[in-house]
Amino acid sequence: LKVGVIRAEIQERWQRQFGTHQLSSRFDRVHRQNLLRENFGIFSHYFSLSVRGDHLHWQFERCDFMGIPMPEFLAPDVEARESADADGRYRFSVTMEYPMVGMLLEYEGWLE
Repeated sequence: LKVGVIRAEIQERWQRQFGTHQLSSRFDRVHRQNLLRENFGIFSHYFSLSVRGDHLHWQFERCDFMGIPMPEFLAPDVEARESADADGRYRFSVTMEYPMVGMLLEYEGWLE
């Protein structure tokens, strides 16, 4: 897994490369709702962030498809967290599973 982050004034673009496959998304903040939005093309996932023990937990709140809120029973189950390890590296763990589709992605690691 290779991860690249491009920061702009009010957003970040994350590019993840899994072998020959690439996944790109854009993060920005939804100010009025105090949420972090991650855009994957026609899907947008919204997260609230909280500290749990020694890590930052990304609580999945909702999902939009082409700007239309998806019903909760169609929304993915997302588990995401980040922390710093003993060497000070940024560590992350992410899983995303959609109903009727199954596991869409699962990865973990650290940035150097």
